[in-house]
Amino acid sequence: MLARAIQENPSDPRVQFYLGSAWAALGQGERAVPLLAAVLETNPRDHLARFRLAIAHELAGDPAEAGRQYQRLVDEAPAWQAPYPRFAQLAIARRQPTLAVDILRRQLGYRSDAEGLAQLALAERMAGASHAKAMARVTEALRRDPRLPAAYTYRAALLLLVDDQAGARRDFLTVLRLDPDNEQAKQAIRALGNAPRISAGAR
Repeated sequence: MLARAIQENPSDPRVQFYLGSAWAALGQGERAVPLLAAVLETNPRDHLARFRLAIAHELAGDPAEAGRQYQRLVDEAPAWQAPYPRFAQLAIARRQPTLAVDILRRQLGYRSDAEGLAQLALAERMAGASHAKAMARVTEALRRDPRLPAAYTYRAALLLLVDDQAGARRDFLTVLRLDPDNEQAKQAIRALGNAPRISAGAR
């Protein structure tokens, strides 16, 4: 049906949206960007199209433009939760932890959830907060949801910042128990394969 729609009316914004979204889902950001940008020319308030455009810019290797799109999203639709974690992760990747902290605190002002708390713990630590404060925040996240893989991932990252490779490895193993297909955890465990192992009760 989509192929037929593309042939009949390739400039239809609905066609451009679905095709652009499909390219983004396949990791083809450079192909997705012009299609999703065209949708926004027709309807600048299409927040889902802008969200996917931001992701497409990330995939296309343009983090600055992705950040601008995420910023516009959180300004125009501040109660919508979806953009915040990606925007914060992008800020962390770009070595902008203070921005990430601001983004996540803004998100948590609308809805406080365990994953947001855990991500904030890492961002605050990278922005200069103490290890103890960051660990206390991620511990609160795990108290709220002890089966949240992302919280263990963020705690593992905090442990790596103080060179606790054994503790980080243990958390990544927990991630895999909860989410056996988690590629990030698999890669981390391979990288930490030589870390000394300690018993689960040692910490």
